[in-house]
Amino acid sequence: MNNTNAKTKTTGRQIFRKITIGMVISSMTFSLLTFAGCGPEVVEDYPEPIVSVTEEENAASGSIDVSSDKGDYIEFDQERFFSMESPTFRESGKYTFDPVKIPLAYKEQLKETPARYAFAKMLLLSIYEGKKEFFIPEECDMSSYQFDEFWYTVSQCNPLAQSVSYKKIEEGHYELIYYPEWLGEMANDPEQKVSDDYVYRQNQLFIEYIENFINSRISRSDTDEEIAEKIYKGIIEEFYIVLFTFSDDGSMNLSSLSENLLEEASADNDSGVEDHMRSVVEDYNSRLTYQYSVPDLYFFLLDQVGIESYPVTASSKYKEQYIPVLDDHMANSDWNTWTIVVMDGTAYHCDLIYDYIIYSAAKKEDPEAEIEPLFFGMSDETRKKSLEITGGSIWVNLPGNYSSAPECPEDLK
Repeated sequence: MNNTNAKTKTTGRQIFRKITIGMVISSMTFSLLTFAGCGPEVVEDYPEPIVSVTEEENAASGSIDVSSDKGDYIEFDQERFFSMESPTFRESGKYTFDPVKIPLAYKEQLKETPARYAFAKMLLLSIYEGKKEFFIPEECDMSSYQFDEFWYTVSQCNPLAQSVSYKKIEEGHYELIYYPEWLGEMANDPEQKVSDDYVYRQNQLFIEYIENFINSRISRSDTDEEIAEKIYKGIIEEFYIVLFTFSDDGSMNLSSLSENLLEEASADNDSGVEDHMRSVVEDYNSRLTYQYSVPDLYFFLLDQVGIESYPVTASSKYKEQYIPVLDDHMANSDWNTWTIVVMDGTAYHCDLIYDYIIYSAAKKEDPEAEIEPLFFGMSDETRKKSLEITGGSIWVNLPGNYSSAPECPEDLK
């Protein structure tokens, strides 16, 4: 691994925006996206999309009919897209990736504007099918600036959407850019292109991996708590999470845990994990993600199986837990992200990174070590025992209007 000990003079807030790349939780995303180059051709054998049917048909068949729009773009049909739904995991008993699912956390807010809700689903379907372009429907009454904000809403729906950008052709008419290499000043060529075969292959690998990841761990009879904990543990077990530590002067350093981890990841994958500033889907296919991206990954997986959650962020100061590896890693951090998960109607703090750090160290000492979550299902008061909020409040890292993060009144029993 080259330059693993190099220091970058930056703050936790800047690191958060830089490291997440495809999962950036900021309107700054849009200025980065404009650097992307031309997109690929449409792949002829893309998987067929889902389309809307009635609830009676869903109940009778347990699945949704499929049909494919031909050509370079999909025609907007508000009624069709507004009603487009797949059977839920609990209804079908088996998880199948839903390419047009709007996250529970902001679905109802988006539905308040029916045309935009339908347009969001049309865009998600266009990305899933590998369409080349799209048009903003007149029904949406949306300026270019408003569309930039709207695109961010769509991009947070799933990792396929997060790995796509766009380029304006003319007013209301846009080109889709698949797997853009948009790394700002880090990019040698911000207009790199990828082939349609590559996009298709990466998308299919991602869908197959996510479906296997979920179906091998949970069942329809599981409670929300059981599902949330099994997915929580699954991420800890399977993903290489790139961790960073902070010096007293605010410099960022690759964690010693991550130096070994990235070497292992590179050995286990053919895609060159050491060159890890890529698209979200490419990273997930290598089972790679980043410290500040983990809440987004957990949010996506939970939402796909119908559990509401919120990735959250706070300017904060770590409180010593007398767990050496955790205390060493979190010392001097001034920016933290984690997840609030709603289980059976009650919200809880879940800090997967803390448990990942502890487990990773334990596994180095004992390859048979098991995950024993210490930071899963915390109340507001328990959260305060490990983290002092210094920036005023905890805020939700999602599109939509949130006055504050959900309250977590009790610890999970």
